Amino acid sequence: MRNLLALIGLAAIFFVVAGYFKGWFSINGNDIELHTEKAREDIQKGLNEGLKRVSQNPGSPSGDPSKP
Repeated sequence: MRNLLALIGLAAIFFVVAGYFKGWFSINGNDIELHTEKAREDIQKGLNEGLKRVSQNPGSPSGDPSKP
């Protein structure tokens, strides 16, 4: 159970740090400003890129069908 809580905590920290550097929110003194449109655009771009890669090589886990 402790390992699961540690994993959830690590994922939350990763999300906060990545979101800060991606510009999803900004911190000014005691104010936190959320940029939800920027986050939505970045997530949509990532999903589209992932779907594009999967559809290009549906049966190949390495991405290159010539490699075993």
